[in-house]
Amino acid sequence: GFDDNDAGIAGQALQPSNPEAIREVVSLRNSYTPEFGRGGSSLTNILYKNGTNEFHGALWDRYTGSALDALSSEQGRAGYTTVPRLVDNTFGFTFGGPILKNKLFFFGSSQWDHTNGSETGNQLTVPTAGGLATLQSLAQSNSNAAVLVNSLAGFTASQATGTINVGNRTGCSQPCLVEVGAGIRTPTQVGRSYEYVIRGDYNPTEADTLSAR
Repeated sequence: GFDDNDAGIAGQALQPSNPEAIREVVSLRNSYTPEFGRGGSSLTNILYKNGTNEFHGALWDRYTGSALDALSSEQGRAGYTTVPRLVDNTFGFTFGGPILKNKLFFFGSSQWDHTNGSETGNQLTVPTAGGLATLQSLAQSNSNAAVLVNSLAGFTASQATGTINVGNRTGCSQPCLVEVGAGIRTPTQVGRSYEYVIRGDYNPTEADTLSAR
């Protein structure tokens, strides 16, 4: 077998996320044999699939995304009329079979997880288009206002919920009021992850099996 324990965290080092490659999950709670090592209260043993005398395999694609989601109240208050785009596809295959009948077998599996979309952040209080115009007029003589305008990068609230009084400022009415509202950033989200499993089994005799993964 293969020891998948991380001594640094006293837990599992690898978290398998490909259920199609798993044949069996065994949970041992007590009185297990010494071969299973240092588990204190319980132990979970994951057994991967293996090749047999018959060729076998599978293909799959699991979809999670915004097409199945409803608009949240927070997104509605921020001015969104549609759910920010999210497409998460988890797809892969398994394939196994004989190399030498009754003696040598192979099994392989691969899974890909591709995520694309617009990531929804926390709701922020930001200037409206009118508020941004006010800040831009102040930025000509105020370095702090210039930093704020640059950090917004054109991001504004669609509707005003109030104003912020920034005092008496040159180039602005007295007092100077900056119109603000609620907004949520939706930066582009791209995620890629991969998982591979390759296993070989050899039966030198009917009572013995050598496995490598």
